Amino acid sequence: MKRDTLLAAIETLNETPPMTTKLEHALGIGVGFGTAWYSSQKEHWMRWLKEYDTPGVYGRRPNSGHSCQFIYNQLQCPPMVFWLGEALGAPKLALRQAYAAATGVLPHHARQTAAIRREIPWRTIEIRIRQLSEGGATRCNGHTDLTASPCAKKLQRVATPPHSGCSPTNKKLQLAAISPRISSATNDHEV
Repeated sequence: MKRDTLLAAIETLNETPPMTTKLEHALGIGVGFGTAWYSSQKEHWMRWLKEYDTPGVYGRRPNSGHSCQFIYNQLQCPPMVFWLGEALGAPKLALRQAYAAATGVLPHHARQTAAIRREIPWRTIEIRIRQLSEGGATRCNGHTDLTASPCAKKLQRVATPPHSGCSPTNKKLQLAAISPRISSATNDHEV
């Protein structure tokens, strides 16, 4: 997935979903804590991705060759990773398990973020973004009919095209075969 696709998806998402705010408070990390320069995890993601090829706020070594999966798997801000899953409508069970895992390990950002990624892996994120881009996700920024929402239309312009020969029915069957937790994402995602 290209960073432009991920950015376009993030632009359409709810800025402050409730579990992310709760997680920030439980961990004492994020908006309103320490040296956080951002007003939401959405803003954190947007700036992180836009400045990824530069040193940015964190003094990174620029590297434009990294995939979105690599970026997601290297992040060490637990609420940032959790927010993306929650805002994309990851299954409730996965969100609850990720929350419990992050709050149940020693307070170390890398451990907490790894715990979240075990419950909300990149594949879940990728599937939800693809569903959103194809109009198959069930919510985005309060829109219930995503096929007509400005969010889905904007994302469809930059998203990768679907696999040739796949009908929407075949895609749902393929998703269901990947994982029971992921297949429930279309119906079991509200927080």
